[in-house]
Amino acid sequence: MELAAQSASTIQIENATSTSPAFNLWADSSSVNIFPGVVNQNGSRNAVTNPAQAGSIVLIYATGWQTSFAPLLDGQVATQANNYCVQGCLANGGVTVLYAGAAPEIVAGVTQFNIRLNSAAPPGITSVPIYSFGAAVWVTP
Repeated sequence: MELAAQSASTIQIENATSTSPAFNLWADSSSVNIFPGVVNQNGSRNAVTNPAQAGSIVLIYATGWQTSFAPLLDGQVATQANNYCVQGCLANGGVTVLYAGAAPEIVAGVTQFNIRLNSAAPPGITSVPIYSFGAAVWVTP
């Protein structure tokens, strides 16, 4: 998180017994990247065979969305929620974002989105695109 875009750096991997050689890396500008797999309100993975219920809340995780995770530093794990979306910052396609911020128990740099699905789903199992996230959620009424 703390590397400036378009800058050079090095990385080494250490464990209890050894250290790798230093590798050069180039920090490119970041863009939003959605993690695969939407999580249903009951904690299961969303799929056509396991759709979310209309009106329920699903979780999506991403990197590159937030510009700051202060007061967290590189490598620190978020221990509490920190909502950057207090008034509901995004709504489209029948969804409302209830929470967008640090993902508790995950390293700083990962944003968690809690999204409420529209309670009026069409009959049958349908895919609801969430365009702003580049994701789709399977929903059943």
